[in-house]
Amino acid sequence: MQASAMLIGDANLALAHATKVADHPVEYSQVLPGLFPLPRELVWAKFAMWNDAMALAAEGGPDQTFASKFAQAVSEYASALALASKGEATDARAALRRLKVILFP
Repeated sequence: MQASAMLIGDANLALAHATKVADHPVEYSQVLPGLFPLPRELVWAKFAMWNDAMALAAEGGPDQTFASKFAQAVSEYASALALASKGEATDARAALRRLKVILFP
């Protein structure tokens, strides 16, 4: 549902499915990664919801409730996009460095 909502441009529906993942145990993402919604940061990036992403960054960074490296990388990437779009080049570069650590440990 989330992927379809993103394809048709329905940010509200995509977010409704993205945020539900927080209600599930982390272990689910290890066993059923293909069935899990993508992080809400990806939805924010797709629909240029930079203020939402920036508010999360101010609270301590991307959502790390996901066990998979893919989901962590998507969260970090989306945060970097939000920071760059707001002109926060130094913080965006830091987010990209964190992304590289996730992708290339």
